[in-house]
Amino acid sequence: MERPRIEAWHEQEASYSLLFVQNPTPMWLIDDETLAFLEVNDAAVRHYGYMREEFLRMALKDIRPPEDIPRLLAYYQRALEAQCQGRIGQAGLWRHRTKDGTLIDVDINWSTVVFRGRKAHLIIAHDVTERVRAEAALRASYEELGRRVQERTAALARTNAALQAEVAERARGLRRRCGIRRSACVYAFRRAR
Repeated sequence: MERPRIEAWHEQEASYSLLFVQNPTPMWLIDDETLAFLEVNDAAVRHYGYMREEFLRMALKDIRPPEDIPRLLAYYQRALEAQCQGRIGQAGLWRHRTKDGTLIDVDINWSTVVFRGRKAHLIIAHDVTERVRAEAALRASYEELGRRVQERTAALARTNAALQAEVAERARGLRRRCGIRRSACVYAFRRAR
């Protein structure tokens, strides 16, 4: 190879290393036919707990809970049928399993690429576990608040009804003792306002 070509190749390798391998967000390349990992970045290795060599012996299904695999296969089939080279997409929220068995929630973005002559998907996995948990806790708090407001409103309605009944009973008793007709009480009440 001539020297300028070698230097250009080294620059491309450095760019690849910076953009993919050293990216702080977990990323990997998946073979479109087998769903096998073709390459993973350092962030994926750190975040998921698998060594790079372990990842490269695995398929995308291996980091999913078993009950999510049918959804994964159906989604991937639709994505492959609709794909055109260079397409970018968002797969939304998914659950992944780390090496220690922990389930995490991830927001997936992808792009179709050709990697080492194979059709593949470049996957970016943003861990949103804390956000999902916070949203669930917030929903639970709102539901609890709504339940408490309904309970308090019902209690106030019962107390108000009891108070009105007591006032009405006392007013009837007072009218009987004083010999006052109801219409005279209403007239006196209106004048007092």
